[in-house]
Amino acid sequence: MDDDQYFINQRLVNAAKRGEDESVEEFILDAENKVDINCVDSIGETSAHWAAKNNHADVLKVLIKYKANVNAVTASSNETPLHKAAYKNNLDAIRVLVIDGKADVSIKDKDGNTPLQIAKDVECRKLLVPRVDTSVDDPVDADDSDNE
Repeated sequence: MDDDQYFINQRLVNAAKRGEDESVEEFILDAENKVDINCVDSIGETSAHWAAKNNHADVLKVLIKYKANVNAVTASSNETPLHKAAYKNNLDAIRVLVIDGKADVSIKDKDGNTPLQIAKDVECRKLLVPRVDTSVDDPVDADDSDNE
């Protein structure tokens, strides 16, 4: 990536850090200076990581709207935005990532921890419990009495 593209991408990351959801959307929609919505900064974190870490739920909503990868992992620690939010017990960010972004709660960081294992706040932990799929995949065969 050339220097110009790096600086264009960093505008997005910096706006996400500061919680500037309108600027984030403006940068994403800027046709002249196309950003990589999943770009990483110098420490390997995406805009979603920073928004989650700083509890900027509105920024996360914009990033999710434009299909940012909510399961992006950092190269150094294998942490997702959900790990960052869980570490700081950022309930609003966790809620948006899990409910709106359908973030994977089962991804483990380099130490083998899921976001649930990191979060201390009870309300945060409730959102981070893996959901059990209760849908029925196999139709019941009425002619098979033991359904085998």
